[in-house]
Amino acid sequence: MHDYNNDKTMMKMAEETTVQGRGATSGLVDATARLGQLQVEMMAGGLRAVMALLVPLSRASVELSLGMLKTFSRVMDGITTALVPKRQV
Repeated sequence: MHDYNNDKTMMKMAEETTVQGRGATSGLVDATARLGQLQVEMMAGGLRAVMALLVPLSRASVELSLGMLKTFSRVMDGITTALVPKRQV
């Protein structure tokens, strides 16, 4: 004689296991998506921080370079004036 009660119990247990498996899979997919989103946010934040540092540093380096070129130009003008004989009118 076949025990149908036992079959129903087994099917119910299988369904519960399937539901639990789906819940675990869903949780894993959600966690993976969240980790991916966090990585993108961290990269974007890092790029913003780097840009915030580079812009002032690049401006300062350009200003410093221009100052050095102007100084060099004045020194060269002074040397040229000292070495080149003056015209007598």
